[in-house]
Amino acid sequence: MTLGRVRRVRLYLDRAAITRSVVVDADAIDAGIVLEPLPLDLDTTTVRASAHHHTNSGEAPVRVTSVLTSPLFERVEDDRRERLAEQMHEIDAKLASMTDAEATEERAATLLSAYARHAMKQLSAEWLTETPDFESWGACFDHIREARARLFAAKSKRHDDRRALQEKRADLLAEERRIEHPVRRGYRVTVRVALPKSATGRVQVDVTYLTHRAKWSPGYDARHWPATKDRPEHVALTGLALVEQHTGEDWEDVEVVVTTGAPPIAAEAPELSAIVLRGGHDDPGGADGLFDAGSSTEAVEYRAAAKVSVPSALQPVRVALFSDTLLASARREVAPRRHPVAAIVLEATNDSGRVLFPGRVNVFRGTQYAGQSIIERVPKGERLRLPLGVDRTIRVRREATSVAHKSALIGTVSHTFEILTHFENLSAAPVELVVRERVPVSRSEDMTVKLLTAERAQEVDPDTGLSKLVVKLDAYGRRHVGTSYRVTAPRGFELNDPNQRSR
Repeated sequence: MTLGRVRRVRLYLDRAAITRSVVVDADAIDAGIVLEPLPLDLDTTTVRASAHHHTNSGEAPVRVTSVLTSPLFERVEDDRRERLAEQMHEIDAKLASMTDAEATEERAATLLSAYARHAMKQLSAEWLTETPDFESWGACFDHIREARARLFAAKSKRHDDRRALQEKRADLLAEERRIEHPVRRGYRVTVRVALPKSATGRVQVDVTYLTHRAKWSPGYDARHWPATKDRPEHVALTGLALVEQHTGEDWEDVEVVVTTGAPPIAAEAPELSAIVLRGGHDDPGGADGLFDAGSSTEAVEYRAAAKVSVPSALQPVRVALFSDTLLASARREVAPRRHPVAAIVLEATNDSGRVLFPGRVNVFRGTQYAGQSIIERVPKGERLRLPLGVDRTIRVRREATSVAHKSALIGTVSHTFEILTHFENLSAAPVELVVRERVPVSRSEDMTVKLLTAERAQEVDPDTGLSKLVVKLDAYGRRHVGTSYRVTAPRGFELNDPNQRSR
């Protein structure tokens, strides 16, 4: 009987498949190979086993005839019940003797009180005589005080002893209940294989089961490097698996595979997606575009390059999965309405051939840590944007004003908004800045928005109202950018103040 060692772990986003391996002599498996105690958190419906026969001539698979999983309870000694009864009988006898002693001491305390009252009465009578014996009376009262102190000390000690005995008796009762209702401490898995009795060599048995006490989540390290003579500007992207497990057992030198797929016990509902017919004379796709059955998200699997060790703790362990180099460009961007600070933004195209899944990204500028960000799912070929910090040498100040005009003839109100943004370069080098602004877009027939003035190179999307402008600042240079628009609406419409910052 052995627990075996964790050899391989396949991690899903919400659970893990753990594979344990046991190697035994071929002539010692008549009764099967027993693994115990396997942890309580395993899913008994997912236990699977495989076996291989290792000889001098090589390795061959062995057929597994049965896999039996049974609960494993705490072992109880045969005479434990009798010894528990004897110990509780001894404790009960001690508690009874303590009760008798307390009754005796209560009687003694009552007699001492009566004796003290009588002594006080006699002392009061003798006080009026010519020669009262104060020395004798002092010895009498000292005796009463000492007797009361001994009674109090004995009562205090007995109280502590009684509490200790009661706690011990409670522990014995709890143990007795556990004997009557054994506590499950794990599982026993028995694997039987079809192997000839005359077989020699060694047999390796692998037992795999699922547990919910281990999982992984994607993470990344993104390191930006500026252009040099030898290499263009790029970002070194390292994919990580943040592995977290609290199974109560440390994993030492295990093979780790992470996947975004579903566990083997999970299956989709048996439903079909609609088949949409496409193509025809006007379809340039021809025969290839005849059917469109929808798109599916394929599972992605990564294997750690080397064996890793993962302790049983609440803190995740970083496991490197892959490394890629993506061509990138860093530029300064600012959205004054949201935050008047120039941010350095890294843009790259995901040409790694992999899908980047949502996760946290540790961003570095060369060897310096820049901060942490979060990315959403980035398919192959899509754009990746990461913040690299802020440029404090660029000062940004935004001013917004509005003027209202009421029309008495048609009953409308026009608001003219003017936005003026000031930029100043405090560095000795020229810079280029991408300015992002927003103009309202009307979705109502009663309200109209008209762009009055804008910079010549300012691009305004008519559907979203988002604009982009490239501003070039000389060394220690300044520039002002202005935009104005008019909003006309019936009376009663509420408009936001352009001075308010928004997301």
